Amino acid sequence: VKNGFPEAVPYESVKGKDNYNPESIRKNLMFGTPGEIIEKLEDYEAAGVDQYCLGLTFNLPFELQKKTIRLFVDEVMPHFATRDRTRAVAVGH
Repeated sequence: VKNGFPEAVPYESVKGKDNYNPESIRKNLMFGTPGEIIEKLEDYEAAGVDQYCLGLTFNLPFELQKKTIRLFVDEVMPHFATRDRTRAVAVGH
């Protein structure tokens, strides 16, 4: 961490550690298509999580950050929007 922001870790320094295995990282972090992200968030939802904070400043170029947030807003959030309204009605809000 430098100035409050995480820095890229050279793969050679974490090579062989299970939690830094590229497949494990891809499976457990929010990487993938909008459909894959929806599936991952549904796993969290099934575990009782009802809020998610999307972080995009981890060494991504600004243009890629913009593209990512646009995909998240346009393709992922609408999938969960009806759930929010359904829950609000269920609890009387």
